Amino acid sequence: MGPSPKTHKQRDILVPGGSAWYRVVPWLILPLVSVLVAGAAWLGAAQSAGRSMPRTRSAVAVIRADCYMATKAGSYFATGLVTQISAQWVVPTVTAPTSTLESASIWLGIQHTTTGAFIQLGTSETARGTKVNYNAFWSATAKGDKAQPLFSVVPGNVVVADMTRTTKGWRLKARDLTTGRSTSFTLRYARNIHFTQADWAEEDPSLPCTLSPYPDITTVTLSNLRLNNNVPHLRYDDAAVLESPNGIILVPTRALDDGFSLLPPSGPRGRYLSDTAQFNIALETFVGAVGQAKVEAVVTHMTSTVLYGARLQALGTAQRALAVARRTQQKLASLPGSTSQRRYVRDVESQLSELMSSLQKAATHFQRSTFWTLRAIGARSIQLERAAGRLRRTLGLPPPSGSDAPL
Repeated sequence: MGPSPKTHKQRDILVPGGSAWYRVVPWLILPLVSVLVAGAAWLGAAQSAGRSMPRTRSAVAVIRADCYMATKAGSYFATGLVTQISAQWVVPTVTAPTSTLESASIWLGIQHTTTGAFIQLGTSETARGTKVNYNAFWSATAKGDKAQPLFSVVPGNVVVADMTRTTKGWRLKARDLTTGRSTSFTLRYARNIHFTQADWAEEDPSLPCTLSPYPDITTVTLSNLRLNNNVPHLRYDDAAVLESPNGIILVPTRALDDGFSLLPPSGPRGRYLSDTAQFNIALETFVGAVGQAKVEAVVTHMTSTVLYGARLQALGTAQRALAVARRTQQKLASLPGSTSQRRYVRDVESQLSELMSSLQKAATHFQRSTFWTLRAIGARSIQLERAAGRLRRTLGLPPPSGSDAPL
């Protein structure tokens, strides 16, 4: 099946809940006790700024500094107690497979936003050369978030996925309406978990540190959405854009009646997303490098050799993010738009300049960088995310994914 489909919430690392910045900034500059104290201070500062916990949470993966860290999904989510979730879609066709392994997945999921407990049900599309596999699958935290195959499906067939809470646990049911094939089973381990978020998504499930590009597939439309046996009210502020490392960008349409589609953007929307995607990737990679350094420092009891190597890796990603930021700023300066949109563009440019200044300090004095220097980068990222959110709204786009991908 290729890389296991998994939830887009795995972009945040190390500790369930919150943005990656809040967990990786207090890294290897201080002893372990200081790291814990600084982390508490960071979280407190973020909460005092009125920032709510974002939609991404859960994972324990450690990645190399030169890796694109995030799993990306074009999606909608809804919060509140979840007792049932379902959706229907046509299995997409991989239209132009290459010799490289390519993976996509369509799914619905439920999760507990505090503990990171998660269950997922959907279809995966994996291709390499002339061999293309289409499968129904499920996954859960109890299975290490690894895909569990159910049965093969055929592109063009209509699939329905449903998860319902019962007294015995969560009943998962996948049906191929075209062939009549189906399977149903109950997960008993989740019967005492009160899930608080529902997701519907098309995802790039490629693993960190792989070269798997996102495939060209036919348009995905998720329809007949149900949440607790009712049509959900989905806000566009609760949508997310799929941005894959190989340049494929898919934007969810506004939810209409009981469904939505994911389409490539055009015009100013497409120009903005293509101009900013590489910076989001570069900054996420920097966040991942800081997290890597933090983990290595703790695991190796902060030996000087490991600390020096981890810092060099993080330094390289800081320099790369700074270089990409400069190019992004130049592209934003020529972004077409109305007078009011240009005002928002200037605000984004100003906040990006502030973030670049903090990145420059970190890159110039990285061996002596203090917690406060890295804290400033996180704070500037939050301000940039807010400014970009205002600009995105004028362009008819969902908000940014989080402060570690602020544009």
